[in-house]
Amino acid sequence: MPLPSLLVGAEGTKIQTSNPRVASGKSTTFATDSYYRLIADTVRKSGSVASVLVTVESVEATTVRFTANEWYLIDENGERWDQEGQDTAEISGYRMAGNGVDLVPGRAIKSRFTFRAKGASTGAEFSLHASEGLPKQGRQIILEGLDLR
Repeated sequence: MPLPSLLVGAEGTKIQTSNPRVASGKSTTFATDSYYRLIADTVRKSGSVASVLVTVESVEATTVRFTANEWYLIDENGERWDQEGQDTAEISGYRMAGNGVDLVPGRAIKSRFTFRAKGASTGAEFSLHASEGLPKQGRQIILEGLDLR
C-alpha cells in the first residue's frame, strides 16, 4: 500500500504529495441482498488526485466472481473525478485490463483506486460510483458520504 505521502498513478508512476488529507474513521458500505459487500475504508486527497481504499467481500457460502467498471467520484460541488490507472487488486475493468476477482467466503479483498479531478479539485466530500459487471451486469454501485472533513 502506498504511504500516506505517496500515491501511485497511472502505469505505476509515483506521485509525491504534501500533507495529504485523510478521511475520518467512518466508512460507507454498499451491500447486495446476496453476493457481496463493498466498503470504502479511507479516502486520501492531495491537490487534484484522490485515492480510495475499497474492501470487497462475499456474503455467500460459495465463491462469487466480482467485477465493476466505470469507477469515478463525484464531490459535493458536482465535480467528477475519473479513475486513473488500474486499481491495485484489478477489481475494475479499467481499459479492459482487469478481469475481476473471485470472492471467497471469509476472505476480504482490499484494493486502492486512484482518481483525478476533471475540473476544480476543491471537494472534500465524495460519493464513489461504479457499474457492476459481475455477478449482476449493470447494477449501479454508489457509496455516499466519503468525507475528508
